[in-house]
Amino acid sequence: MKSKIIIAAALSLTLFNMGCSKSTSTAIITGDVLFVNGCVGATSLNAVVNNTNTASNINFLADAGLYLPVNPSSQVNIAFYKSSTSILISKTEEIQPTNHYSCFAGGSSSAPYITMMGDNLFLPLGVDSVKVRFVNLSPDKLKLNCFAGDQELENNLPITTDTTYQPQFHTILAGSMQLVMQDSTSNTAKALIANQLLSPNHIYTILFTGTSNGFGNNGYTLTTILNL
Repeated sequence: MKSKIIIAAALSLTLFNMGCSKSTSTAIITGDVLFVNGCVGATSLNAVVNNTNTASNINFLADAGLYLPVNPSSQVNIAFYKSSTSILISKTEEIQPTNHYSCFAGGSSSAPYITMMGDNLFLPLGVDSVKVRFVNLSPDKLKLNCFAGDQELENNLPITTDTTYQPQFHTILAGSMQLVMQDSTSNTAKALIANQLLSPNHIYTILFTGTSNGFGNNGYTLTTILNL
């Protein structure tokens, strides 16, 4: 379950050892990024960093499977491609060494956006605890009230393009529970997972995606992403 961080650490260690093999080389301490496809209408995306394909075939409502090393810089170009030659959107972001990030493709294929979040991957305190974060990627620009079991953890959560608020991880008791994200002005505009197991000593991101006029996976839906 912790393979995302373990593999990223192994890749960073490999880069370090390669750097030490020559006296003239300097080890590169990377940042690590988890790429996530939450863009309505984008069935599969490739993540491209500084013109290098970094993660391929990220399905809608899925992540790349692990945190991937990215060389730190204040000007990192991140793009999501619909195919090897068809770009969906790109954006310049800052990556700090040793830091972890989630990079989301959000909105819709006709109005996409990229948003980055810093990931606090310190495990929750307490043997029965879990950390959860709610993220609103819907192109409908709803403000959402977010619940885990009987606890309201977020109120009026905006879409992630509203940079005045960064969703935070909340520490709660682990277990099986209902997850709900609903429009703060209407209980009918919502998505839920009736019985989600959140295992102790793990970290999760709960994604809200979809549109009011969608169908199938394009309607309002919740998806659970395992960060650690």
